[in-house]
Amino acid sequence: MRARGLRALLFVLALAPGPAHAQSSVDEATRTRARQLGEQGLDLYDQGDFGGALARLDEADALVQAPTLGLFAARCLVKLGRWTEASERYAAVMRMTLPPHASNVLKAALVDAEKERAALLATIPRLEVALEGPAAPGARVELDGAPLDPSAMGQKRPIDPGIHRVLATRGEVTASEEVRLAPSDVRRVVLRLGDRTHETSPVTPAAPVAPDHDDPPGSIQPRVGWIAVGVGGVGLGVWAAAGLAALGRAGDLQCDSGRCPTAPDDVGSLNALRTASMVGFWAGLGSIAAGTTLLLTAPRARRPRPAALEPWIGIGAGGARAVF
Repeated sequence: MRARGLRALLFVLALAPGPAHAQSSVDEATRTRARQLGEQGLDLYDQGDFGGALARLDEADALVQAPTLGLFAARCLVKLGRWTEASERYAAVMRMTLPPHASNVLKAALVDAEKERAALLATIPRLEVALEGPAAPGARVELDGAPLDPSAMGQKRPIDPGIHRVLATRGEVTASEEVRLAPSDVRRVVLRLGDRTHETSPVTPAAPVAPDHDDPPGSIQPRVGWIAVGVGGVGLGVWAAAGLAALGRAGDLQCDSGRCPTAPDDVGSLNALRTASMVGFWAGLGSIAAGTTLLLTAPRARRPRPAALEPWIGIGAGGARAVF
């Protein structure tokens, strides 16, 4: 039955009697007001304003009960996602008793309510809530902020589609969970109530993570310090290797007082070795000095591991290395 098809009935409300259980002494003014409210509700329904339509239809139904008004109120609830409430509203329409001479439109409303409710029940989600843990006995359970009857625990209860939050508390012990339900979903939520108070819902901000004892604040400074010392050792190794190579090359060229009577390319190679040696020496010393400073000024959040610098000399190379 469409909204436009009901308008003819609304005009009949002023004349035709309602259900057999309704009051028979409804005056003319009340019926007229009910018809006006019903028409407003149907206009809002056609416009997609289901919340406004529901409010007008409820007002009209409170004045003059009619299956058609209850039927469209239930349809508004379905559109608004309030499926469990819509199911009850359909059932209320189905329980109405009409007089034998009632309009065919009223009778059709009862049939439509039964069909639509049966289809709705097949798609309403169901949710089961269970508790586990040492603090579970005597816990208070809430569903979307409303207390959940203990008798409903462990039962698959119909619920509207959408996001729902289940919260269980006993003293300072809490546990919660959010669940998203789609049409026809059947879900089971198990909340574990232990003996600690940090069991909270996913929407509660997580507690700060305690720092690792092997990685306290400021531990990056010692790491950088040791890296700098290692780089310095490499620099000193370059100094030693390039210096020794330069000495050997100078001997081969038989240079006297910086003058080498050989080809320019050989002289350039010798100068490059000397430059590399000097750069390696100063860079190595600077890096070791910086690393040592970082190590000495690093925060002592924990007992430092024994460490020392150990010089080393190899064939054509030398430097310092960290020993842990």
